[in-house]
Amino acid sequence: KTISISAKIVYVSQLGGLNMIRDEIREDLWKSISAHYEKGDFTESLRDAMFLVNEIIREKSGLLDKDGTKLMEASFLGKNAALLINKNETTTEKDIQEGIGFAFKGLSLSVRNPISHENIATTKSEANAIGLAILNCTRKMW
Repeated sequence: KTISISAKIVYVSQLGGLNMIRDEIREDLWKSISAHYEKGDFTESLRDAMFLVNEIIREKSGLLDKDGTKLMEASFLGKNAALLINKNETTTEKDIQEGIGFAFKGLSLSVRNPISHENIATTKSEANAIGLAILNCTRKMW
């Protein structure tokens, strides 16, 4: 399957005193994180985002029995990746495909897993920075 970018909303947040405009976030992603984010529970907002991303990737890939890093590997990496970000023919396209796969796998390992298994406190600035990384990856997918 080839994936295209879809719905956008605009939300302005603060990151290190600078206004950051998040203009590529899907409405369903914002809805899933907004309750925790607006209450200042940035750790839970990141967990919400990662769970939604996981669920969408699972549905789009048809890999309903996989989760976390195994889902990211099967969805984006290898010759038989279930989801293609592009045509995956040129070196650049293959690099982008692999990079997005490793980025999603890294987000699972460095964000979702620690939040799920440890008592992690996340600041607004950290959540915004991680959120921008999530947005960069999901932009390529949706």
